[in-house]
This record gives sequence, structure tokens and C-alpha cells, in this order.
Amino acid sequence: MKKITLLVLALAVLLLISGCAAERVRDTQIKYEALLDEQTALVEKYEDLDVHHTRLQTDYDDLEVRCDNVEARCDDLESQLLELSERVLLLEIESVELRIQLLEYEAANKTEQENESNIVSTEQQPQEPAESQIQIFDSGGTVYITKTGSKYHRDGCSYLKSQIAIDLNVAISQGYTACSRCY
Repeated sequence: MKKITLLVLALAVLLLISGCAAERVRDTQIKYEALLDEQTALVEKYEDLDVHHTRLQTDYDDLEVRCDNVEARCDDLESQLLELSERVLLLEIESVELRIQLLEYEAANKTEQENESNIVSTEQQPQEPAESQIQIFDSGGTVYITKTGSKYHRDGCSYLKSQIAIDLNVAISQGYTACSRCY
């Protein structure tokens, strides 16, 4: 009987061990299935992220091309700006040269007119002091001349840079002509 008892006991232990092992197998299988579900979810998330990454990369590439185009356009505009700046400088230089020529011409013309006026006045009248000449012509009213110009002006004319008061008849006799703006 001892043998039978031992056999029953051994059988009970085997049944107990096999029951525990079966429960462990079931727990392991449940964990395995949970891990498979988690892996599937992670793969789906990875695929979504990969699609999003691809879209972002495409957008980045498009922006990079646009940026290159903008940079090229900026370079073109900068080049055009430099060319225009050079033209402006050349035109300013030309303008200054023309002003110098005009001033030289006006100065030469005024000197020539003064010389002609002096010749005419010395031929017409004997030399007298300047005050007596002003008194002789002092009937046309006061006008204004400039140091370098060849025109006479009314008081307040916008062309007047410097004002030298003079009698109208004296101004005319010295070769000055009327300003087109104020007369």
C-alpha cells in the first residue's frame, strides 16, 4: 500500500506540477498576445510617423528650392541696385560738371556784358562817380540782381539767391534782363 500511496502521491504531485505549468503557459501566452498587440500598435504608429516625416521632408525640400530662388532673385536685385547706383553717381558727376560749365559761362557772359556796358557808358558820358550815375538813372524803381546771374528780379522772387538792390534803369544799362518768373 505504501507503494500505492507513493504512486498516488507522485501522481498528485505530477498533476499539481502539470496544473501549475499549464497556468504558467496560459499566463505566458496572454503576455505574448499582449506584446504582439503592443508591437502591432507600435508598427502602425511608426508607419504614421514615417508618412508624416515624408510629408515634412517634401515640404522642406520645396521650401529649400523656394529659398534658393529667393536668394537668386535677391542677388539679381542687388546687382541691379549696384548698376543703378553707379549710374546715379555718374549722372551726379555729369550734373556737377554741367553746373560748373554753366557758372563759368554765366561768369564769362557777365564779364563780357560788364565790359560792353563800361564801353557804352564811357562812350556816351564822361566818367563821373558812381553815385551821379545812379542819380541820373534813378527813375525806374528798385530791382534786385545776384552776384552771378544775368537777370533782374522783384523783391521776394524765388530765384533770388543773394540780393543786391539796384535801380531798374541801371540794371538794364548793365545788360541785365527781366526774370521770367517774377516779370
